[in-house]
Formats: sequence, structure tokens, C-alpha cells
Amino acid sequence: MGIESGQGGLSLLTTDVPNDDDIDVFDKMFRSILANIAPLTDLKVEVPTSKSSVKINNFLFFGLVPTRNDKGQLVALTEEQLMGILAKVPFAKDFAFYENSKPRLTRNSTKSDTGTLWFDIEDSHAGLQMRNLVNRSFMYGKHRLIILPTMKHVGVPQCNRCWQFGHPSNSRICPLKSKLCPICGDPHTVDYHRALATCCRSQPKHIPPIPATPDGEPCPHHVHCINCGGQHHSDDRVCKYWKSRFNTDWIYHRYQEQKVSESFTKFFFSNPGSPPSVGRNSRHISERLT
Repeated sequence: MGIESGQGGLSLLTTDVPNDDDIDVFDKMFRSILANIAPLTDLKVEVPTSKSSVKINNFLFFGLVPTRNDKGQLVALTEEQLMGILAKVPFAKDFAFYENSKPRLTRNSTKSDTGTLWFDIEDSHAGLQMRNLVNRSFMYGKHRLIILPTMKHVGVPQCNRCWQFGHPSNSRICPLKSKLCPICGDPHTVDYHRALATCCRSQPKHIPPIPATPDGEPCPHHVHCINCGGQHHSDDRVCKYWKSRFNTDWIYHRYQEQKVSESFTKFFFSNPGSPPSVGRNSRHISERLT
């Protein structure tokens, strides 16, 4: 045990998560201490909470007794039904849903009768509650279900230098010497788009002269995404590459459809047989490297 200062107060470090009785003991102890030295102190004893996520694989998507709607289609379990199922787990008192969140059930496939049940729980910053729950099992009908930890998965990374998917933003990994602008694709940062981009900077020698885009106004010109070729910025979340960032195979096959220069491909093939970390319009990017 120990005490440290932080989060606007004092934190008491414990080996286990205190229950309500423990909190009551701490509250009385601290109030007795402060009664003589600082009686006007506003005291509140509570367990600082964090969020942990757990899952249950192979959960019956339609429940133990499947039901159908008016069209004869099977109906998935509702959030309320899932809450009721989890409330009946023998060790349900050992966890609480994080900030009144509800469980989420995703189907394994369109032809599957099972799915994955996800839910968030209140936990200590050290994750003691999750560790207490992981690998515990319960019976749902004749099915034995096991609570498992969820793995953080941020998807295929997007480099903010070349705006390609497949490698993180790291100067030692990305072959570009300077960042590309996500608006126009030229070799400058987005902060200098107005001053350096051909579309927005003034062109006094042009006949007739072209004035610069006024300060404070967004670029009104045609934009071109480096990845999909769409009319949006390369870092825009409407891009189908960004929407598919959790589908590595999809991105890999889109890359395979492109004609990529040999030198650019070799750079990303660090392991034989591994997918290349290049994006669409890679010929455009590789030309910038030579």
C-alpha cells in the first residue's frame, strides 16, 4: 500500500479493489484524521474508475429460443435481452457496466447463428476487475461461455507523411523525405498549402492574373485523394480505404491492383510473402522518390 498525489487529491494504492464496506472504513478513518486539523475540508472517498473491455465468443446470436418477425426472419437478441442474460451470470455482482453502456452483439457471418458479445466494465486503472473476470465461465442453456479480454486493434496504420496505408508515420519507415499535403498531394505540409500549392497561391504572371485564395477560406479547388482517387482530402474519413482500415485483406488486394514500381515494392517487402505496405496511386508516389 502507499499514497500518491494526483487527479486533484490523494490516491491510496491498494492490492485489491475496495468494496463498499472498505470505502466506508476509509471514509470514517480520513474524517477522523481531518476533524482536528482541517474540519472544513470537503472529503469524498471513492474508487477511481477506468474502462476495460471484454468479450464472449460464440454467443448465440438469436438466443436459446429463436423468434421470427412478421416477415419470417430470425430476430437477433436485443440489448435489453443481453443485459438480462448477463445480469443472471453467477458472478455478475463482480462487474458493473461502464457509464451505463450496453453490451453489443456482432454476428460472425450472414449465415452464422453465433456472434461475439462485447461489453465495457468499470475497472481500476490497473485493470484488476478485468483480470478477475477473464477466463471465468458460465452456462447459457447447454452452452459454456467464457469471458475473454479484448485486444486493442487500431487497424492498418496510415502514414501522415505520404498518406498511404500500411505503415506508421515514421521517417525511418516512410521513404519520403518531406510530407505530402493531404489536400493537393504536393511535397509540403497542409499548413503551407495556401502559400505553396499551385491551386491556391497567386499567379500574377498568368494571363489573366490569378489571385490567391483569400485567407480563412478553405481550398475551393478540385482535390484528389492519394489512396482512392476520390474527390476528398487524403486524410478524410469518408475515404473507402479509411473505412476498410480493419480489413487488411481488402487493402492488400486494392494495392495489388495497382502497378507499383519495383524499387518502391521492394522497400515494403521486408519479409518474403508479406503484404506490401503501399497504397493506391503508388506510381504517383514512387515517381516523387526518383
